[in-house]
This record gives sequence, structure tokens and C-alpha cells, in this order.
Amino acid sequence: MMKKIVILVLSCLCLNTLIVAQDTDTVLDKNWKLGIHFDFNYSNILYKVGTQPLGYDGFRLLNKAGFALGINAEYKVTNSFFLVPKMEIGFNGGNIQWTTPNEAVTEYELIPLSINFMFYAHYKRQLEKLNPYFFAGTGFRMSLDREEEDLLREQYSHKSDVSIDFGLGFDRLFSSKFVFAPELKYSAGVLNLNDTDVNGIFRRHSIAIIFNFKA
Repeated sequence: MMKKIVILVLSCLCLNTLIVAQDTDTVLDKNWKLGIHFDFNYSNILYKVGTQPLGYDGFRLLNKAGFALGINAEYKVTNSFFLVPKMEIGFNGGNIQWTTPNEAVTEYELIPLSINFMFYAHYKRQLEKLNPYFFAGTGFRMSLDREEEDLLREQYSHKSDVSIDFGLGFDRLFSSKFVFAPELKYSAGVLNLNDTDVNGIFRRHSIAIIFNFKA
């Protein structure tokens, strides 16, 4: 139910963004821009051995692809400096898998579904056709925990996470109403996704290609 509500809210906000876009003469004249974005990412889960290693030869991390969709805003502080808040729903890849000595396989997903909040600073170089930029900031990933029971829930709960993000992108005027802005982003999670460090510390890193449409 929570997942359906979040998707409905984001869909309404995206529709409102498109409607607002019709009320401006040109997008480049605006101090505030609103937009939607699509994120295709691949996880890079890092593992540090704890005080009591898992001890199974069959232990491994399964990095997988994921995606996100959301809304964003852009505020022009100067011609080169911009502030960009974002909100999205994320469908995240990345599992922990064990194969025990009796060949039983156990698998656990790390934050498979989340609401993500990001706040970035963009530094842009104004050129004639393209505006390349560098950005950096922080993100907060709030887990939407599922209600189903899990044997590993007590130890590997779907915890929330904080990340340090940075990347590159460029603005391209798509029409007088819209700007297309592809980005490449690396996100480094800083929190341990394990409730205890006894069996190790897990941190989620990821790389993403993002397509922004701003108006």
C-alpha cells in the first residue's frame, strides 16, 4: 500500500511539473526550474570482515541493477552556482547470499525499496550550446520495509542509509520550454547496513546514469 501511495504522489507531482512548464516564456530565464528524472543504477556493495567472520565459503555479494524515478528543482544562486533538491522512489539491486555447508542457499536484499532525498550543489560553465557542470552533495535513503517475515530480519534489517554523492552532467536546451540534462553519478553510502558489525559491515555504493527533464 505504501508503495502505491508513493508512486501516486510522484505521478501527480510530475504531471504538475509539466503543466507549470506551459506558463513560462523560456526555461533559461527562470530562477526556479522544476523537473522529473529517471535513474538507472548498478550497485557496488562493499564488505568489511567483522569480529566473527561468516565462515561460509559460499558467502558472496550479488551486485545488481536498479532504477529510480522522481522529481527535482533547481534554484539559480548565480550564473554558475545552483542548488538542486531531489526526491525519488528507488528500486534498488544488491543481495547478500550464503551457501551453507549442507548446500542450503539463503539470500537477503539490502534496501530493495526506498524513498530517496538528495540535496546537491551544481557548478556550471555557461557555453553557447551545452552547459557542462560538476555536482556534489548528500543523499538520504529511507527504507520502505516490507511486512513479510524474514529469518535474517533481526540482523540485516532494511535500514536507512546516508550517502555522499558526486558526478558530472550537462544541460542541453531541448526546446524553449524544456532542458535535457543527462548525468553520471557515483554514490558512496556511509552507514553500516548490518545491525551489528559482528559478521561484517556492509555499505552500499552505486553508479548511476540519470536523465533529467527540467522546465
